[in-house]
Amino acid sequence: MKNLGWVRLASLCLFIAGIGAPVVAQDFPGRLLEALPNAAEKLTSEDVAVRASILNGLLVPVPMSCTGELNLPFDLNKEDYRFVVGQILEKDMRQLDDKTAGTAWHFLTHLIRKFEMKEFAGPIAEYLNEEYRGASGTSIQYGIISTLQALQAKEFDSKIAPYTTASPALSYIALETLISFKSKKAIPALLAKFSDKNKTWWALDKLVEIGAIETAPQIAELLKDEEENISYGAIDALVLLNAKAQAKNRWQFLK
Repeated sequence: MKNLGWVRLASLCLFIAGIGAPVVAQDFPGRLLEALPNAAEKLTSEDVAVRASILNGLLVPVPMSCTGELNLPFDLNKEDYRFVVGQILEKDMRQLDDKTAGTAWHFLTHLIRKFEMKEFAGPIAEYLNEEYRGASGTSIQYGIISTLQALQAKEFDSKIAPYTTASPALSYIALETLISFKSKKAIPALLAKFSDKNKTWWALDKLVEIGAIETAPQIAELLKDEEENISYGAIDALVLLNAKAQAKNRWQFLK
């Protein structure tokens, strides 16, 4: 309560000054202003770096954490954090320098995942393109893809698919995400795994998982493989995919 007068005064001053008038005067979360008195100034700035800098006060890295764990020190609710994320994503995140971008995206995607803000899936998916790279590019894209997976934002599978042929870390998370979506966009990457006998069984299992019946001809080719475990794995996959017509020819190759 002791900060309520300041909150009202800040809102009035911002309204008079005309800084982001509709949002600040009417909709700016009071709890957020109480927690961070300079929040209004930062989140109405034309500089995306200034807007993103508010995250440094809202999220605190856990000391000695090797997984990038974060704490939220203020008693704010989902709507407060949603407002912050929305204000930041209004601006072009490509304008951030590499160091700032890496931290900002880590904090942003954490909030989006934690509070299941699926409405931001589209805005963050727009940053999945070849033009957005740099020192923090891989970690940023990894964070975005893993966030889309957490949100089960299946409609953005076409944005994720190109990363199945990227660096090992990115290709792994991209393929895992497409599989979790049960997206047919995963098929080319899974079929490519057939060239590695150590990964063939895994690929067959995942093709069955996503119901890739259209891959029956390629799976049937594995019936000819000299390694019985692979040929039998192909039989199982064909049967599970209801491609029994392909499986009928198994005895021609397995004797």
